[in-house]
Amino acid sequence: MSWNRQDRRRAERVRVNWSARIETTETIVEGPVVDLSSTSVRIRAASRRPVEIPVGTTATLTLAFPAPADRFEVLSLSASVARSALDGIALTFAELPDPAGRWVKTRLLSVEARRRAPRARVALPVQIRIGNAAPVEAETMDVSAFGARVRTTLPLKSGDRLELRLPLETDKPPLKLPALVWEASGDEAVLVFANLPERDFNRLGDYVVGRLATPGTA
Repeated sequence: MSWNRQDRRRAERVRVNWSARIETTETIVEGPVVDLSSTSVRIRAASRRPVEIPVGTTATLTLAFPAPADRFEVLSLSASVARSALDGIALTFAELPDPAGRWVKTRLLSVEARRRAPRARVALPVQIRIGNAAPVEAETMDVSAFGARVRTTLPLKSGDRLELRLPLETDKPPLKLPALVWEASGDEAVLVFANLPERDFNRLGDYVVGRLATPGTA
C-alpha cells in the first residue's frame, strides 16, 4: 500500500495513548503511537532519534491499548513499513482485529458524531447503570442519535461502559442504551452509544429531528 499525502488526508485517524513495538529482522523500535486508523499507524521512536527502515520492510507490530477495568490488552500483527523519517515511522496492515478494531471505530464514530450529528438541547430525567450496580438518577443536557451529554453525580471517566435508560415517550418504557464515556469533567460527561439496534437508532433520530423542528426546543 502506498503512503502519500493524499492517502493521509483521506484516512480517518485518531490520536491515542497507546504503546508500540516494531520488530524486523534488522532492528527493534519501541515508542508511543502518534495516531492510528483501522489500517495504519504512525509511531515515534522512544529514543527520539531517526530510525532508518526501508520502505516495504515487513515487520511484526505489537500494540498495547487500554481495556475495561483499567487493564491493557496486547496484540501483534504483520505490518509493512510505509514511511521512515525524522518525525516517525508509518506502517500499514490489513485491518485491526477485535477488540482493537472496535475501539478505534468507536473513537472515529464519536468524533464524526460530535462534529456532524444534530443535537437537541433537552433536559430529560435519565438513569445510568454501571454493571450490576443500582441505577443512578441523572439528566441529559443534549441528545443525538449517536450520543448524549449528561449531568450526573457518578464519578465517570473516559472509557467507562454503562447503560443509559432514556425515556422518550411517557407511554412507553425507556430505551436501554449501551454507551461508552467519551469524556468526563466534573459532573458532566459525553456518552457515545454503542451498537444500537436500528429501531432504537431511528427512534432517537426521529425524536431529535422533532425537537429541532419545534420552535423554542432546539
